[in-house]
Amino acid sequence: MEETVDTSPDEMRKIAKELSGDNKVIVLTNNEGNIVVSCGKMAIESGHKACNVIKKYGKGGGRDDFAQGVKG
Repeated sequence: MEETVDTSPDEMRKIAKELSGDNKVIVLTNNEGNIVVSCGKMAIESGHKACNVIKKYGKGGGRDDFAQGVKG
């Protein structure tokens, strides 16, 4: 799921964690250029890692299950 939201990075992190499921990859961006990515356990096992997904959208980093950064 990819969605643009009009909120702060702190709220984006909360939303991404709430929407995360075992087999979901969540990508949230806002109008300020912030990016948050969350990957569930099964998604990670299938090869989707948040720290790699975020690089498709811009600059950033994090763990396999959660990453954040900015559009680049």
